[in-house]
Amino acid sequence: WFVYDGNKKIRREATMRGGWGYDVECSCGWITRTGGATLSYIREEVWYHKNIEAPVQEELNAKVGA
Repeated sequence: WFVYDGNKKIRREATMRGGWGYDVECSCGWITRTGGATLSYIREEVWYHKNIEAPVQEELNAKVGA
């Protein structure tokens, strides 16, 4: 998870409080690239990626490798 301090992107820490703009990067290379969205929006995007996009991509990769 990343947050924005003005235009500077910094790694989120558990002790951070206040209004931050969020982005996230997945180990598979997927990135939200919102420039600093609300936490609730980013959580929805992460859920969609983990539950919809990633499984579909894994299935497509399996078919290509078969």
